Amino acid sequence: MCLNRYYVAAGVRQYSNETWRLQFTKNGKEYLIKNAQEVSKFYCSQTMSDDQSDREAACHCIAEIGPKLAAIGLNEKNAFKPHIESLLSSLLFCLRDESWLVRDAACVASGIFVAFFAEESQTQFNEISDLWIAHLSENIFSVRHHSAKAMATVFESASMFREELEKKMTNHLNANILKAKEQKTTTE
Repeated sequence: MCLNRYYVAAGVRQYSNETWRLQFTKNGKEYLIKNAQEVSKFYCSQTMSDDQSDREAACHCIAEIGPKLAAIGLNEKNAFKPHIESLLSSLLFCLRDESWLVRDAACVASGIFVAFFAEESQTQFNEISDLWIAHLSENIFSVRHHSAKAMATVFESASMFREELEKKMTNHLNANILKAKEQKTTTE
């Protein structure tokens, strides 16, 4: 039901959202915390799905974890701490996906996830931030945009990564900004 909230067909999306609201009107976030292990395991498994839309939806669902925990005003990050490494690894996998839609969703999700779980993300931050930088050269506009947005989200929310992100961004810009002059004025 969680994944189907992001399904391509609008009717399935609406039905799943409404079913979730009816089932978990008052305790959806608490249910998420109570079942952190099962939720994490399922989301991670769906990032490996053969279906691109499942992988994309799993990224969106992983992105929701932090904000949902924050919204209930509880410090329930501990419920997900044992699963953060596997969730981040799943997002890293999706940042390398062959589908640009999955890479795009993974950029958004990883920015939100790392911003919320900054301390817990330290071991994988270098690899994630390298992929964000690499995605700034994507040929798909939204992947470039969401990669930059992921870095901005982390830069604003997780001061522990500011210096490293600033250094990587400065190096990337110094190496690439003047390449804009080499582009053709018209594209096919």
